[in-house]
Amino acid sequence: MSYAALIIFQYKTEYLASYLIQFLTQLNMEIIKTKTAKTDISSREDIEKVIGYFYQLLIKKGSVGKFFTTGVSSWEGHIKHVADYWESRLFSADTYDKSVLPIHIDIDKRFGNTFEPAHFKEWLKYWDFCVDKHFAGEKATLSKEIGSKMAENIYKKMFLGRKTPEWHELIE
Repeated sequence: MSYAALIIFQYKTEYLASYLIQFLTQLNMEIIKTKTAKTDISSREDIEKVIGYFYQLLIKKGSVGKFFTTGVSSWEGHIKHVADYWESRLFSADTYDKSVLPIHIDIDKRFGNTFEPAHFKEWLKYWDFCVDKHFAGEKATLSKEIGSKMAENIYKKMFLGRKTPEWHELIE
């Protein structure tokens, strides 16, 4: 092989190697994107995924978990009701037509009116974390906004029902 042919061969080899590295890098990036890309909440199954992860985390790590471990008599029934609620709110499904307030007030009374702002903040922190861990998009954002408003409203109405001085601090 002549020196010129050797140079051309080496150039083609380096070019092909460079091209191959670039191609494999791009392919790997696409695989990583595919593995890590989050989709939006789009079904009841997605809602149940968030709810299941949420309660596992909340009960293991959260101080608010005690209200659920003692207050929930049937987890299967509870998760169904919670999924019905979220499905109705996120997808306008006709699955939930009750107020969430009475059951929360009842649980608060059973625990001696011990729900505090920190419990609601913790609940919301775990809810947002679980949604963000699995999903991203319009419905995911909406679920966090609904969760925030729900926590705030339930807490305020609990205090109104208690008729304590703390209620007046909340609305001023």
